[in-house]
Amino acid sequence: MKQEVGSILKKLVSGNPLYDQELERAPWEIESDQYHRIDSAELIEKSLDVIKNDAVLLVLAAPDGRRYGNTILVGFDRQALHIDKPNNFDESVVDSFLIYFKDILGVWSYFQVRTVSECESTLCSTYPEALYRLQRRQYYRVKVPQGTRTIFREEDQLRDGGVVKDLSAGGMLICTGKTEEQFRPNTVINDITITLPFVAVPLEAGDNVQVVLPVIKQGRIVRTFMDGENNQICHGVAFDTDGESKKELTSYIEVIKDNFLMSEKS
Repeated sequence: MKQEVGSILKKLVSGNPLYDQELERAPWEIESDQYHRIDSAELIEKSLDVIKNDAVLLVLAAPDGRRYGNTILVGFDRQALHIDKPNNFDESVVDSFLIYFKDILGVWSYFQVRTVSECESTLCSTYPEALYRLQRRQYYRVKVPQGTRTIFREEDQLRDGGVVKDLSAGGMLICTGKTEEQFRPNTVINDITITLPFVAVPLEAGDNVQVVLPVIKQGRIVRTFMDGENNQICHGVAFDTDGESKKELTSYIEVIKDNFLMSEKS
């Protein structure tokens, strides 16, 4: 019966959870302390029901950093989970893994399980003891005015980062206007300068002033994707800043938010 389920089930799925435009970092790159542990057996079972019935895409992350996706849950009971086995998954090498997915509210979560080798047609794991759910966004993200741009240094070279789409104290989304990737994942960038058009006036700067935000010493490219609407490459950037810098940047972002909302209403 298990073999029949594994072979007949069709992957009627959509989307690609390997790239999430709402996160500055991929969920498997976010520290575990940013996830809230839930021990409710009822909630774990309900989550598994939704994952199975809706053919929710899963990403499996091994301890050595390897990821396997996108796959789906084909069945489960209180002893084991039965997962459509990725072609390159080797149970003799991967003895445990995390199962990442988006819940019904669109929030990233994961299960921590161990590999079970007895299954023939599917990848089997232990039944999860807890559900780990990503906590609320740490930094408020704002949509910035059209015309906001950024430049920064990659090694010793000054680079044009293109247009800034949104911004938080923890990072930003930039779109280069190019159809080819401009920055590789995990590229470290320095001396990040963000310039806003005069329509967004921070603090006591006055009217009709082009605004340059405090320089951010360092950041990292954490995500790359193609914007389907504009057919251009965009990158997610995570900032590496200390507490004081984040506090200062947050105060500017609050004013940007207020001024931009006012300009949108007028």
